[in-house]
Amino acid sequence: MGPNAQGKALRLVLGIASIHSVALGVAIYFFTRPLLTLTGFIEQIDPFYPRQSGVFLVAFGVGYGLASRDPQRHRGLVVLTILSKTLAVVFLLSEAVLFQAPRSVWAAAVLDGAFAAVVAYLAWGLFTRRG
Repeated sequence: MGPNAQGKALRLVLGIASIHSVALGVAIYFFTRPLLTLTGFIEQIDPFYPRQSGVFLVAFGVGYGLASRDPQRHRGLVVLTILSKTLAVVFLLSEAVLFQAPRSVWAAAVLDGAFAAVVAYLAWGLFTRRG
């Protein structure tokens, strides 16, 4: 894949990650209880922390969106994307294994892992090219 195609692909993936994170964050914030029930978290009592996670998802989504505009210029945000998605996978898998979280947690881990892997692959190719 040429550098131009790699840059376009990276911008596209970061843009998708941005839209996904912002949409999910807004949904979690405004529809906390229905989403918790839908995803298998029935015993949730206080929605404060889930709502707070929605706000963080929006903030990260904005960062992914900024990175998608010009990944070369915003390398730090690209690295932050890879780091945040990788840490999300570690958290989600540990949560699923240690606390028998619902299946939706496994699905989220797969999705975040895919985002992290694709962004890392594309960024590596783009940032390490010579010339």
